[in-house]
Amino acid sequence: MTPEKPVFIIGNPRSGTTLLRLALTSHSKICIPPEAGFLCWFANKYGSWESNEWNIRSNLDSFFEDISNSKKFETWGLSRADLINAFETSSPPNYSSACSIIYSQYKQINKPTAPIWGDKNNFYINHVELIYKLYPNARFIHLLRDPRDVACSYIELGGLNSNSIYKPHLPVDPAEIANHWLRNNISASEALNRIHERQRICIRYEDLTITPQNTLATICSFLGLDFEDGMLDFHLHNQNKKLEPIATMDWKKRTLDPITSSQIGRYKSILAINEIISIEITTKDYMEMFGYSCDHLK
Repeated sequence: MTPEKPVFIIGNPRSGTTLLRLALTSHSKICIPPEAGFLCWFANKYGSWESNEWNIRSNLDSFFEDISNSKKFETWGLSRADLINAFETSSPPNYSSACSIIYSQYKQINKPTAPIWGDKNNFYINHVELIYKLYPNARFIHLLRDPRDVACSYIELGGLNSNSIYKPHLPVDPAEIANHWLRNNISASEALNRIHERQRICIRYEDLTITPQNTLATICSFLGLDFEDGMLDFHLHNQNKKLEPIATMDWKKRTLDPITSSQIGRYKSILAINEIISIEITTKDYMEMFGYSCDHLK
């Protein structure tokens, strides 16, 4: 049996991971559902089950109950009957195989001809080791964005009037945002650096939005695929197929528009000088490592 090679998008919140998910899932050979974190949430509860335990119907009922009621899973449009149907023809030997059946069922309904499934969740940025343990042949895309622009997005989101139960609750103080960004990206980088370089790639949001075709082509090559022009039309696919759930669209409206670099450097007109300096002091070493210039510390 060919080992599974799913693709996981890892990134700090407000770094463009949804944009990248939509671009990748617009490729004919990739299917990435909306974010839902059941993969990590239930690993402790079911991760030790062996093949015989997955064949007990009462165990499966418990598993289906947890999955069906987990946060955001309803956005996948899979019913309990869909899950039962998928498992009736498969006997998973372990937890990762059981989760694969769920991803594959989503793919079967939404894009049955795509050979690659994936996942995207900002929550995963601190769980790379667990995901790698579950899928040792997985490919990881780490998406980075300038922390000063990330701060603008955090602050903007904090002031957003939304009734969605899924509205993220993120820090709005620039110094706290800087520490949040730094901790998350260091955690991801350290974990990813312990994985073979053929299985990981780091991409900057700025490159993705300034040179989208070249950057997406680089990602496709990393995945062993050819670039497809339709990837740049992700916004049209989102408009027509509602690829991003309505429950999250209050803060993801830009996914309905073509890719743009207009959000790069907006911190210059939004943040105060002392706020910019505070962020640069905290994140300087990591920023410079990935080509971001700390202009206010020179």
